[in-house]
Amino acid sequence: MAGFSYVQALGAGFHVLRRKPWAVLAWAGAYLILAVLPLTLIMSQVLPDVVATYREAAHAVTQGGTPDPARALALRSKVSGLKPLVWLIQLLAYTILLGAAFRAVLEPQASRWAYLRVGRRELWLGLSLVVFLLVFLILMFTLLAILGVAVAVGIASAHSGHTPGPAALPLLKLIQVVCGLAILWVMLRLSIALPMSFAENRFVFYEAWGLTRRQGVKLFLLGLTLFAILVLCNVAATMALRFLVIENLARAASWREILHGTPTEVARRLTPIMAGLAAIGTVLGMAVFAILASPLAEIYRQLRGEKAAA
Repeated sequence: MAGFSYVQALGAGFHVLRRKPWAVLAWAGAYLILAVLPLTLIMSQVLPDVVATYREAAHAVTQGGTPDPARALALRSKVSGLKPLVWLIQLLAYTILLGAAFRAVLEPQASRWAYLRVGRRELWLGLSLVVFLLVFLILMFTLLAILGVAVAVGIASAHSGHTPGPAALPLLKLIQVVCGLAILWVMLRLSIALPMSFAENRFVFYEAWGLTRRQGVKLFLLGLTLFAILVLCNVAATMALRFLVIENLARAASWREILHGTPTEVARRLTPIMAGLAAIGTVLGMAVFAILASPLAEIYRQLRGEKAAA
C-alpha cells in the first residue's frame, strides 16, 4: 500500500485558499456569527467584574497590601460556570466549519453557500468529534496519572531516606516525551475518522485505525509540519498584537482615558475593541484553519480511493 502523498496532503489547504479565497472569508463570517458574537455577549456580562477585580488587586498592591483572594475566587467561579456554554458554542461552530473544509476538498463542485451546511453529515461529524476529544482527554489524564505515580514514588523514596539518583529527572522527562509522542501518534491515526464520518454520513471512529494502517510515520511527519505552521502563525499573531496594543494603543492618551470610569463603562468601551480584534483575528485564523483541517480530508480521499481500487 503506497498510502497518501505527503506533499498533496500538506498543500490541500493552500489549494483551497487559492481556488476559493472568498469561501474562507465566508467561513470567517460564519465563525463570527456562530462563536465570536455569542462569546462576546457572554464575556461582556463578566467583563465588569474582571475589570473591578484587577483594579482592586492593583490598588491593593500599590498600597502595600495583598489582593483579596475571595474576590478572585468568586470571579473564577463565575467564569467557570460559563465554560460549558462556551464549549458547546465552540463545538457547534467548529463542527460546521470542519464540514465546510472537508466538503471543499472532497466535493469541490458543491461550493454553494461557501461549502457551509447544517445537516446529517454535520451531526455525525460532531458526534465523532466529541468522541475524538474525549479519547484525547482520557489519554492525557492517563499520562498525568503515570507521571503522578512516578513523582509520588520519588517523594516516598526521598522521605524514606533514599535520595533519587541523577538519572531520575531525565528518566521522568523521557517518560513524558515518549508518552506524549505516543498519544500524538494515536490521535493522528484516529483523526481520519472525522472526514471519514463526514464523507460516509455515519458515526465513524475506530475504523480510521485500519484505514491508516502503515501510515503512522507519514502522518506523524505531517502532524509535526502542521504544528510548526501553527506555532509560527501564533508567534506572528502574538507579535502583531503586542505591537498594536502595547506599542500603540496602550501608550495613547485616548487609551488611558478608556480605562477611567466605572467597571461597567470600561467594559462597554472595551467591547467594540475586542470585537474588532476578534474580526481581524478570525479572518486570519480561518486561513490557518483551512491549512490545518484540509489535509485530513485529502488523506482520507487518497486512502479511501486506493482501498476502493484495491
